[in-house]
Amino acid sequence: MTQPDKPYHVFDKNWISQNYDKFRPTYPPSLIQQVMDYLKQGINQQDKFDLAIDVGCGPGTSTQQYAPYFNRIIGFDHSATQIDLARQDNHDPNITYQLSPAENLPLEDNIVDLVICAQAIHWFNIDQFLSEVNRVLKPGTGCVALYAYNDPVIMNCDQAEELNYYIYNGPLSVETYQFAKYCGKCRYSNIEWPFSQAVRGESNTVDNQMDIDSYIGLLHTYGDSVDAELPYPDPELKRSYPLLNENDQEHMIIGTFAEMLRESTGGEMLQLCYPFFYMFGKKPSKL
Repeated sequence: MTQPDKPYHVFDKNWISQNYDKFRPTYPPSLIQQVMDYLKQGINQQDKFDLAIDVGCGPGTSTQQYAPYFNRIIGFDHSATQIDLARQDNHDPNITYQLSPAENLPLEDNIVDLVICAQAIHWFNIDQFLSEVNRVLKPGTGCVALYAYNDPVIMNCDQAEELNYYIYNGPLSVETYQFAKYCGKCRYSNIEWPFSQAVRGESNTVDNQMDIDSYIGLLHTYGDSVDAELPYPDPELKRSYPLLNENDQEHMIIGTFAEMLRESTGGEMLQLCYPFFYMFGKKPSKL
């Protein structure tokens, strides 16, 4: 699959960015530790590292998790709305946020210890971004960590998971997110890596419990294109969605998606599991 020519900056809309900050999952501490262990390989580093950057930082979800390990962290994002939210939530004196595209970072050459890119590379011109990564990383020690999660799975109700699978592969499978889903399916194997080695893995998961209204809010972090399919925030608007029953016979349940989830679970709470995957690399001393 080819990458879209122009990214669709859905997060410039304040309500989408606020939902993203509120309903998207945090990144597993075990994954952050894997990143730091990889960065420390072959280095006798006792003190904090100097500089990390989080590119496509959004509201700072991943940025904040690295505060204990670096003297300075800069979060970059193309969306002014996301940067404003990140600054409002920032309580770490060693973290700052700047408005910048991923393909033209306002940094000198060879000064960055770690480049983080969490759930974001599908929005970038990947070749241009990786060229910038190569430019700003310190030779021989500088590392890049790309990671993301695939569609969540509802674990506590099979019928609810059928609905969840349908919504992520139907209404949410819009052109805006096709390349993101492709990157997830490939686990970043579609990316032409600029360095000689890549470390890959997908052993991390995050389990989130949320009520159904919060789950609907989560779906709306995928942009205003979802409005055409999901009747939210108007609970009275009726829609029809296909659902397979226990006999695998297709039938129609009339009502909002939230009502369908309540009917299938018999309650309000959903147990979601997010599968994560990652790719790490280190800039060699000489390319």
